[in-house]
Amino acid sequence: MGHFGMPQTDNAISKTEEVLQAVIKDGVRNIFIDFHAESTSEKYSFLHYFRGRVSAIGGTHTHVGTDDLMIVSSTGFV
Repeated sequence: MGHFGMPQTDNAISKTEEVLQAVIKDGVRNIFIDFHAESTSEKYSFLHYFRGRVSAIGGTHTHVGTDDLMIVSSTGFV
C-alpha cells in the first residue's frame, strides 16, 4: 500500500522486493501485483522499480478513470 494519504504501513517497495525474491526462488514466473495507493506518482514509481521483473501491476484506489494502460519493459500497467 502506498504512503500518501493512507494509513501508516511498511515500505511497499521493500516489502514487495522481499516477497518477490521468495516467489521467484520458488519458481513462480507469472507475477501480478495489486498496488493500492492514492497518488499516481507512487504508482508510477512502483512500476518503474519493478518493470521487467513482474508480469503486471494494477494500481488501485483510483477515483477517476484514466487511460494510462501501458507496457514498460514487458510489464503491463494499469
